[in-house]
Amino acid sequence: MPEKINKIFVYGTLMSDFINPASDRLRKESHLMGKVSLSGRLFDLGDYPGGVFEPASTCRIKGELYRLHDAANSLSWLDDYEDAGTGVNPEILYRRIQVPVSFRGRRITAWMYHYIKPVEGLKRIISGDYNEYLGNK
Repeated sequence: MPEKINKIFVYGTLMSDFINPASDRLRKESHLMGKVSLSGRLFDLGDYPGGVFEPASTCRIKGELYRLHDAANSLSWLDDYEDAGTGVNPEILYRRIQVPVSFRGRRITAWMYHYIKPVEGLKRIISGDYNEYLGNK
C-alpha cells in the first residue's frame, strides 16, 4: 500500500550538509523543500542525534523537509537505516510518526523519526540544531 504522506522531516545525518550513503540516496529519491523546525528536544546519542517530538514544547528541533518521489520505497529503507519499528523489539530506537511542520505559512504533515528510548542522562542539544552543535555552521 503506497504511503499517503510523502514528506519527511530530517534533523540529523540525513540532512543535506552530511555526506554518507543514506543522505546521498535520500537526495536522489526526493526533493529538498527547505529548512523547517518543530516542537521538541534534540539529544546527542554519540554518532547521531535523537529527536523527541513534544507538541506543547517551546523548544525547537531544526531540520529539513523533503518531498519523497516514491514514499513507500524510500520509507522502507529509511526505516531500516533509522532502526525504526512498531514492535516491542528492544533494539528499536525510533518510531516513524506523523508530525506537523510549518512551511511557507502552511501547516504540512510529515514523517519524523521520533526517538523512543529514555532521555535521562543524555546530553541535550540546546539549540535544537545538529549542524550547529557539530560546528558545521
